[in-house]
Amino acid sequence: MLVSEETAVEDQITNELEKQKLWGWLEEQFNDEKERLAIYGIFVLGLKPAEVVGEYGRVFHNVKEVYRAKENVVARLRRSQEFKQICEDA
Repeated sequence: MLVSEETAVEDQITNELEKQKLWGWLEEQFNDEKERLAIYGIFVLGLKPAEVVGEYGRVFHNVKEVYRAKENVVARLRRSQEFKQICEDA
């Protein structure tokens, strides 16, 4: 294995660990399952709000609920000093 390939693998592992750490921290910030699923669906799975409703219809009854959950989390993160620090360290 070449040095650049080793570095690439190490970088991938480091990036994955950082993502897991961030997601773990984010999960502590969610107030409920709706917030967690909205953020996961939109930002992790890349779904549109209507698709989130389709995927998680047992939790969301309409697109407004998805938007509301997402906006609640985003607003809370904008106010979070800890989140600002995490972003600066990234």
